[in-house]
Amino acid sequence: MKGGLASMIFAGAIVKRAGRLKGKLIIACVIHEEPCEGFGIRKIVEKIGEPDYVVLGEATNLNLAIGHRGRAELQIETYGRTAHGSMPDRGINAIHMMLPVIERIKENASNLPIHSFLGRATVSVNRISCDPDQSAVVPDSC
Repeated sequence: MKGGLASMIFAGAIVKRAGRLKGKLIIACVIHEEPCEGFGIRKIVEKIGEPDYVVLGEATNLNLAIGHRGRAELQIETYGRTAHGSMPDRGINAIHMMLPVIERIKENASNLPIHSFLGRATVSVNRISCDPDQSAVVPDSC
């Protein structure tokens, strides 16, 4: 994002010199926006209020991008029963229980709504974890 930040800072200087925006111009260079759910920018908004304009330096192949489809994050859990990995038939593998859930998510992706400007909603399984997280144990939660 170094290129994006440099572009935003430079553009901010140009806009400020032009004197066309009314109000304060703030350029916020914050980190961990996606993994921390916008923590940095949230603190700025709490301190100075909601902005009138926003410029984000996300990569768009030099195209102007208008709008944001938003995001919903779900945590789905399946449960089984632990067993030693050498005797998996004595347990119920929670990862195996999750497989049909993931398949249903994939099957239903084409049924998601379509926005006239932003396009079809998308879905993506981005992380899976289990407990216990040990190679020799059938996990009882996923």
